[in-house]
Amino acid sequence: MQELIRALALPLDFKNRLRESVAAEFARLWAEINSPRRFVTLWRNKPLTSEATTLDDMIHRLRSAADTLRAMLDDGIVLDVSVGGVEDDYARLVTTNPEIARKYDMQPEEDFFDDTNDATLV
Repeated sequence: MQELIRALALPLDFKNRLRESVAAEFARLWAEINSPRRFVTLWRNKPLTSEATTLDDMIHRLRSAADTLRAMLDDGIVLDVSVGGVEDDYARLVTTNPEIARKYDMQPEEDFFDDTNDATLV
C-alpha cells in the first residue's frame, strides 16, 4: 500500500474517501512515508576483534561485518558524522525509510537518544 500512496502521491485527506476500517491504517502509512523521522542504530567495532580467539576468527568476523555494512549502504543507510563520526568506538547509522529501519531493527531517533543531549543513550 505504501508504494501506491507514493506512486499516486495521495494526500492525507484521501483517507476521508476510504472505509472507516482502513482509514486509520492509511493515515499511519501516509505519516510513515511523509515523515522526516530518522531511525538509528549504533554500530560498535570493538566486539569484532576483542572476542576473536584466532586470526581466522577475526577475519571471519570482520568480513561478516563488512558484508552487513555493504548491505546497509546498498539499502541507503548512511553514517551520521554530525555527532562525531566514529568516535568512542561507536558509529551512528541512520535511515529515514521505515521499511529499511525494520529490516535492520533500527529505532526511532527520538526513542533512542535523550532529548537533552542528542548523543546520550536513553
